[in-house]
Amino acid sequence: MSFNGKLRDRVGRGDKSLSSDGSFDATFTVNLLPGSGNRTVTKLQLRRSDNGGIWNTTVDNYWVLGAAASLDAALYNNSANAGVNFAVSEGGSFNLFASDGTGSTYFPPGSALI
Repeated sequence: MSFNGKLRDRVGRGDKSLSSDGSFDATFTVNLLPGSGNRTVTKLQLRRSDNGGIWNTTVDNYWVLGAAASLDAALYNNSANAGVNFAVSEGGSFNLFASDGTGSTYFPPGSALI
């Protein structure tokens, strides 16, 4: 997974906020390495290693994590429950979108994400 910067506004600040909120999101590219085989993604979670934030694709108290085939493709997330269910081919990639705070950042330089 690589951090691309704040490139798009795809998700909002909330559990099922699957639309833009006026602030650019932290954008990541996830690559499925050659030799790892094809995969089906049914759940995603992104968290700061210092417990500074959690984003995921389940309905709970954490902010939604958007997923799409590319920066501008439709989100894979289901609008009813924020869930995902999509295939990724060996060697393929997809993008993640995590909303950031207002007036502060959940993604300061040097942050470790897991």
